[in-house]
Amino acid sequence: MAAWGLALGMRRGLGKVVRVHDVVRPRCLLTQIAGSSTLNCGVRSGRWLGAGTRGRLGKTKWGPGMTPAPEWLTRHEHADRRLGRICRYHSRSDAHSIALCEFIVDDLLAACPPLRTQAARGDVCYGINLSHRWPQGKQKTIDLAIGVPTSRPLLETGEAQLRKVRALGIVLVSLEAKAVMTEHGKSQPRVYDELSSSHEIVHQGRQDAIAAGVAVVNIAETFISPLRQRVGQPVEVTRHKQPDAAMGMIEHLRGLPIRDQVGQVGFDACTTIVVDCDNEGPARLHSMPPAPQPGGRDHYATFLEHIARLYANRFAMLPEQNQTRTLAEE
Repeated sequence: MAAWGLALGMRRGLGKVVRVHDVVRPRCLLTQIAGSSTLNCGVRSGRWLGAGTRGRLGKTKWGPGMTPAPEWLTRHEHADRRLGRICRYHSRSDAHSIALCEFIVDDLLAACPPLRTQAARGDVCYGINLSHRWPQGKQKTIDLAIGVPTSRPLLETGEAQLRKVRALGIVLVSLEAKAVMTEHGKSQPRVYDELSSSHEIVHQGRQDAIAAGVAVVNIAETFISPLRQRVGQPVEVTRHKQPDAAMGMIEHLRGLPIRDQVGQVGFDACTTIVVDCDNEGPARLHSMPPAPQPGGRDHYATFLEHIARLYANRFAMLPEQNQTRTLAEE
């Protein structure tokens, strides 16, 4: 699993690549979904309507429907000791996937009032790379899981934040994250199969659980893969035929089934995020086609909206299980 959080909340008519050094902050997610054509830019202070984010990058406040890296990715430095090089992305590191999952947690809290209420009471928690055994006996490590903890907190903070735990008694939301930074054509069957099998395992274990998928696809024309480099040799640069390579992967992933109701086969929500990352310079969010556009079923705002709506419909009243009085937190 390897991906990262991104400056999401893309707007219709933006028509450009968003650079990490620009201060671009959209209105709250609900306004974006409602179809407002305006974009609030250059604001450096204040909170956004419904904001439930934790502001991980210093004192920056990010609005719902938006997560702050490529800034995170641009700041991130992975030191390859074998090569003596610094890169932004390394397929053998899970730092990127952990960041992505943390940002999605914040966005879901901002988008889903029942989830915020339950989080403030300590009724639900989340885990990253969480090992969970489903009722049918299938053991799976879940990239991001939200659900009912095996134990309850001694004290309730009242803050609309999900506590991070090592185990969940009941998984309500299960998210699988994948990244395709290079070798797009070669990666198509593997990424499709891994995403497809994830929702099958989830729904075999619990039919009303929300199964979600996220794919990050690179549209950079060049990419420096750490795994292709050799000590003492010139840097090997992989060249991509863009935008065709990214478009092919995006269209391939649109073949993943999205179910309309419990009992059917498919994801409950799935999104593709497109980035421009050559693994040397700053990472950029790419919002122009072939990236998913606002209103599309694989656009990030649609993804958040679907999960928030399904969660409110299915889990406003939580499933019951025996609770104890301690909480194993990280």
